Amino acid sequence: MNNRLWLFYPENDIALAHGGANFTAPPAAVKLRRSGEVLPIWMADADDRVLCNGVNERWLNEVTTAFGLKADVWNHEDFNLSPTPWGWSEASKRVFEKNGFSPNTLPTSETLAKYRMLSHRRTAAEISRRVAASVNFPIWPAAVEVSAREILHDMLRNRPMVVKAPWSSSGRGVTFVDPAHCDSAIQRLEGTIRKQGSVMVEEYAPGHFDFAMLFSCENGCVTYRGLSIFATDAATGQYRGNVVDTQDNLEAILSKRLECGKTESLRRALAEAIEAIIAPEYDGPVGIDLFVTEQNGLRLVHVVESNLRWTMGFVALGLARYVNNQAVFEIIPGDISASCKPVVHNGKLSSGSLALTPPGGDFTFILKIENHT
Repeated sequence: MNNRLWLFYPENDIALAHGGANFTAPPAAVKLRRSGEVLPIWMADADDRVLCNGVNERWLNEVTTAFGLKADVWNHEDFNLSPTPWGWSEASKRVFEKNGFSPNTLPTSETLAKYRMLSHRRTAAEISRRVAASVNFPIWPAAVEVSAREILHDMLRNRPMVVKAPWSSSGRGVTFVDPAHCDSAIQRLEGTIRKQGSVMVEEYAPGHFDFAMLFSCENGCVTYRGLSIFATDAATGQYRGNVVDTQDNLEAILSKRLECGKTESLRRALAEAIEAIIAPEYDGPVGIDLFVTEQNGLRLVHVVESNLRWTMGFVALGLARYVNNQAVFEIIPGDISASCKPVVHNGKLSSGSLALTPPGGDFTFILKIENHT
């Protein structure tokens, strides 16, 4: 297999909602992409390359020397590389075409259409139903796909619910609906139904513990890649980033919320569901977002999303090679790289914080050593 040419393309979920190759990303998504162009270098293997439009060579030389990075930026001349975007869509395919890759090195439109349909949130609902039938502990009810206003009204008028657009990104397209504001919410959601054909509706779950399980599909087979634990703000419970640590330590964190036997059972059930639903049509990374919540004294697992793309959890998995202590990987608005003071020992971050992307961006991708509880 050829070495990879990585493309950081975080707007891919929005591109999937659009559906076509002539897609214009929102300005905030463009800023995020430009700021994080070189981010895949931290998850890449030796001799992989990263597609970017120029790089701060001083910064690149510093981190390459300090951490022994073996990947590099692409010279825009070597086409003996395997195109590896953040996620596949007609829009991300177009980026490789514009950079000179021939059609026979890229997925066909037919293949990308299959990937797009598998990226619909109904896939996560089907995975949830399969998992519920396979494990001996409670699973949060799967989302229901709704396209009729009358059914949507009946589902939303009695209790708090969460409504999700079939394709959306980073919290966009996710709406919490309180029964008191049911009618006004439905008016807004009808626009999503017109554009995307339906919405996914599920019960609202209060306070929960968020994590993800990471897999890859190749030639119809599924391989487990690792666990990702989300870091949350202690005061608000809001997502901050991803915990970066050894897999054993991450498993220990999860075991405080979900017993070891249940974790293994869940992992096995997810792999079987992915193998049945996704793997026959798709090769690439799969991230399953989940959370543990409580209801009437029971701990339930909720299958939140299935992501047919690289995720920040995969980035955290790659970053674990470069830390000596538990850390958190975050994305911070603005350029705060000057405030990062990394202490590096034997090619690993021992204390302080490290800017994972060059200075001057609208966002700073940071790896920070801190205790996580």
